[in-house]
Amino acid sequence: MSHEKELLSFDTSNLNVDLNEKQPEVQLLQHLSTTGCAVIKNHEVPIYLFEDVIDQWKQFFSCEEKYNWLRTDLTDEGFIPINAERARKDEVADFKELYQTHYQGKYPNSINIHSTQQLFNGLVKLGEKLIDLLDISLPSSIKNNMSMTLPEMVRGNNNHLIRIIHYPPIERGIKALRAAPHTDICLFTMILGGTVNGLELKDHNDVWYEPIANDASIVIFNSEMLELATNGYLKAVVHRVKTNPNSYTESRYSIPIGFHPRRQALLKKGLTAAEHLCIRLNEMGYNGNLLNLKDN
Repeated sequence: MSHEKELLSFDTSNLNVDLNEKQPEVQLLQHLSTTGCAVIKNHEVPIYLFEDVIDQWKQFFSCEEKYNWLRTDLTDEGFIPINAERARKDEVADFKELYQTHYQGKYPNSINIHSTQQLFNGLVKLGEKLIDLLDISLPSSIKNNMSMTLPEMVRGNNNHLIRIIHYPPIERGIKALRAAPHTDICLFTMILGGTVNGLELKDHNDVWYEPIANDASIVIFNSEMLELATNGYLKAVVHRVKTNPNSYTESRYSIPIGFHPRRQALLKKGLTAAEHLCIRLNEMGYNGNLLNLKDN
């Protein structure tokens, strides 16, 4: 029998972190150490570019050219077709297609990448700011037992990963998870507030909930490398993406950013970020042993 509790609908406005308020690091740490999630307000990410970004990528997903850009294990960049990705290789495949690339990575030739890069730049800058705020607010008892400080882990890093995800319409009568329950590999994940429809997170009491965020906000939640780096203090958040009533007729798009440390950053004694990434890619059914594990 499953011990998971049913989806809880509640006002998640108490997860807000306003970067214009005094000491936003206090609220950020409180939310990430209790629920593992925070909703960032008054950032400088140019989210007004989202529609233009999606217009560019709609063309890519609608044409056969996408199959010329299939993901390669050498770079962990490229196109991933529908039903090709699993949270674990023995689990059901996700009903989605996507293109992923690293910060300053490769893009299809047919895409005007200016807006995508601007949006990515803004999210990376926000991620760097959040790392600094966490470094300020982490208890000394946690920081003193870390192998490296968080700013040291990410300084000068180009390994952050952007995923432009297309969730196509689903035929009636077919049951399909957009993304099965899993934790992300990186330090933390950032998602535009206007694209979280269908996203469900599990809190530390095994209760599923939907984060409530407006179009102007950014949702952030802990991932595996942050849990490893803080020795379990900031626990990775299990999440899933479910279908919604419009899934039978409408496509949906999302652009999550995986904020990563440098490949050679020491997450804990005896484990670098590169080694953890390799392990997890293998668990997903990819060949992590082929990945170039040098810092970009």
